[in-house]
Amino acid sequence: MQPSPESTKHIPQTRDTPSPPPPGRNPLFSPPPSWPSHSIKIFDTAVSPGSKLTTKQRLARATVAPALPRESPVKNAVPPQPAAASDDAMDIDVSPTLVPNDTANTADGDVTHEISPMLALMHTEDDLPHGAGGTGLYRSDEDPYASLPKNGDSIDSMDVDMDFGGGDGAEPFDAGDGPYMNAEAFLNTVQIPAPSKPPNPDYRPTQPVRPPAPVPQWSWNGKLTITVRDAVQTVCEHVTLTDATAPTVPNKPRINSFVKLTSKELNFPVFYGAHDLQMVLPACQPVQQFARLTAAGPDADSFELLARYMAREGQVVVLPAVWDDDEVIGYLMVFAPTALAGVLDVPPNLSTPDCLIVALVYKTEKVPPLRRHHKRFPYLAPALPSRDQWLKSLRDDKMYHISLRIVKLPPLIQEFAYKHASVVWFERAPGDEQDKDTEHLLRVLKKSKAGVVSPRDPAAELVFVHVAALKNVHNLPLLAQRRLRPDVWFCSYGTCATEPLSRWGTREIYQLGGVVTFTPEALVRDAWGVLKTIRNIHAHPLWICYLLPQVIGMALRLYEEDESMQDYRGSLPLALDRIFDAIVDGKVALVCAPPVNGSKEEWTLAHGIFAPRTKNVMLEHCLKSFEDAYASSMQSDWGTLAHNDLLEDMRRMQVQPAISDLYRRFVVLDAGPDILMHDGEDGIEWFAIGNFDFNDDYMKSASEQPSS
Repeated sequence: MQPSPESTKHIPQTRDTPSPPPPGRNPLFSPPPSWPSHSIKIFDTAVSPGSKLTTKQRLARATVAPALPRESPVKNAVPPQPAAASDDAMDIDVSPTLVPNDTANTADGDVTHEISPMLALMHTEDDLPHGAGGTGLYRSDEDPYASLPKNGDSIDSMDVDMDFGGGDGAEPFDAGDGPYMNAEAFLNTVQIPAPSKPPNPDYRPTQPVRPPAPVPQWSWNGKLTITVRDAVQTVCEHVTLTDATAPTVPNKPRINSFVKLTSKELNFPVFYGAHDLQMVLPACQPVQQFARLTAAGPDADSFELLARYMAREGQVVVLPAVWDDDEVIGYLMVFAPTALAGVLDVPPNLSTPDCLIVALVYKTEKVPPLRRHHKRFPYLAPALPSRDQWLKSLRDDKMYHISLRIVKLPPLIQEFAYKHASVVWFERAPGDEQDKDTEHLLRVLKKSKAGVVSPRDPAAELVFVHVAALKNVHNLPLLAQRRLRPDVWFCSYGTCATEPLSRWGTREIYQLGGVVTFTPEALVRDAWGVLKTIRNIHAHPLWICYLLPQVIGMALRLYEEDESMQDYRGSLPLALDRIFDAIVDGKVALVCAPPVNGSKEEWTLAHGIFAPRTKNVMLEHCLKSFEDAYASSMQSDWGTLAHNDLLEDMRRMQVQPAISDLYRRFVVLDAGPDILMHDGEDGIEWFAIGNFDFNDDYMKSASEQPSS
């Protein structure tokens, strides 16, 4: 649709002015502008953020007068042309692009700019301010940037009241109106406090600060030895004690104070069971320090073998922590990480399988009274750990709970039985049914973790003996070997009509120590060794010894028959005389075991009221006992008969209630280096005097104590 001639009659035409766009051409698809036209007034002049106006004031200053909304353009309608300017207005050349034509000049030298029809649509007559000639453009002699700050001018010097193109109806913004002035006045009264002192000047060292040198870790190197029957054996030539933890009490001695760097050997004299420490730990303070003992080199395999053995058997080494060469103020405990890690709270970083843990503990100032502590160690799990399992077991296994209440195992024995294998020894004739006591006990033990094993199994660590079978306990396999192991427990159980009520039920037997006697050959060949052993046994609180009267009588006859003893006819040898003095002083008993079956009143009278009191009466009593026992036998059979009497007497001695409750081992000492341990099938140990050992360090500790 062609525009009418009236719409274009006021637009001046020049020879350089391009003709109007041809019909059907859409002026909206003109090329994009490269830069804005200088003849267009800029409406987005930035307000300086450094002015004294608030954000709301600046937004209010940028507003324009409200105007009516524009009408939507009619489809295919001719765009309206701008109104004719006044005579003094500058000439406008309408061009389909916003790019100025710098080469097209008028006759008077003014630059002619073209305005896009798009701007004509945007700027209507109502949107333009008054006095703009209906165009909204600057005159050619007017600087469009006159209101902007020049170089070097402050932003604050700008005219904050400049016109932002407000038209009719636009009211200028007054900062003094409303609450703005009150807010400004209030803010002017607020004063920010100055800093109390000037900031410290930056410190720059002249040279870099060196980090502290690492503290060298203490360590000890040497060889590890163990003592076996007074003989020192080397386990590893190169062991290292290191990785010591921080001490609990800083002002107390540490591990390195007791393991001297000058000493190149660490000896393990005795191994104890982990459960034995329940008597020691209550008398000690919390752990002062931990360390780790490791091995390297070709002997590392031997060290790992020792560590695995101590972990499997629960063995612990306790070394005295000696201060000032004479005072024991604590102990060094050496153990595998799995033995006492939960009891002593070993740090996890030290608990590796190829090492041993060394813990330093100090003794308490006030030692508690010695008593048996029924303490549950963490590694002893209860048989039924939860209440739900207990209630379920009550419903599902009623016979087990009936047997549990009949047997009435003590708590300590029940916990030990849950963890270790058990052996049950009872007397039963061929064809007899199993007694009810054993039936109930087996039902309880089969619920344990380890169960019940054969009597010939050496792995058993808990032995139950029926009270009716105690008289035949010497027939129990491996009895002597089990008594040599301190980790094996013995208990009696059950009821018997021939035993007193005080012996019924479950109780621990064969606990500690032992009983020792001597052969005639030992009295003749090594009387001084016998005398020394008697004195050591008397000094030990857990051991006792006795002599059979017929054995002493045989020794006297052998002295008389020996040609080298002719000088002692009519008098006792000096060593044998000292032995009789020990009998008179009560260091060794002149007695025989009471009979198992028979009247015990006669034995009580013979060894109580009518017992010999003087040395001469004892000598006559011993010779008479020898004549009654061996006078009718040949001298070549005396030794065999005496050995049989000793074994029989020790069998009766180990079943006596007063002996079985207190003492564990039963030993016969003989003379001669070729004497080895007896086969042990009867439960009796048979040693040479020089090979006897208490299997503890009591005598060594007693000899090291300073004399008062």
